[in-house]
Amino acid sequence: RGDDFIRACYFKNAAAAVFTNLKQINIVKSARDTLRIPNTHEPIALGRLNDSLFWVGFRYGGVSIYNLNGKEKHRFLMGKSVTRLLVDHEDGYWIATLNDGVFHARNTRVMNFTPVSSENDWINSLAKDAEGKIWVGYYNGNVDVLTHNSLRNVHRSRFKRPAIVTSDISEKNIFYTVDFKLFNAKNAEPLDLNYGPTYLYAASVDSVWIGGYASVQLFNSGTS
Repeated sequence: RGDDFIRACYFKNAAAAVFTNLKQINIVKSARDTLRIPNTHEPIALGRLNDSLFWVGFRYGGVSIYNLNGKEKHRFLMGKSVTRLLVDHEDGYWIATLNDGVFHARNTRVMNFTPVSSENDWINSLAKDAEGKIWVGYYNGNVDVLTHNSLRNVHRSRFKRPAIVTSDISEKNIFYTVDFKLFNAKNAEPLDLNYGPTYLYAASVDSVWIGGYASVQLFNSGTS
């Protein structure tokens, strides 16, 4: 039985082969040790993308693109079962699935970022500041910031209520609500709200409208 390999593809120019089984992806190169990449989902399809990249389709795990050093370059369609990936003449991706039809992605520069905390990490809101950093508010109340292609935690929630992040029109300032408080990213002192907001609208760099279930407040330069 060996390792029960179920899929394989070959790279003639690189003198390499890729095999998958239920437990891992195996990259075999001439006169080198086999590189093994553990699987978190069952691989159901495999193929060459070009002379240096290959793709693996997973059952309910989407499709990942790897180089021959085992580095994951892209990941698409988490939660779908991918059976085939093709690239057209415009470098668009055509992706076939078991139960969800065919998907087409024109832009192949898709990147996946794993939240710092993986507990109930559904995204509730996103905002961008003037420096190009992306602020992420999660349903579990946590807030992360994405800079230089890396997520960093800004706030860990105590009460696990959805976090809201927003920027003013000029994107010079970020406001966010966590644990019944309103935070100004440029000022460490939060404003106590005593309720969980449902909406934020930043009217300017130093003022924000705060909507609740039964009221609306305007926070402006330290007063509300």
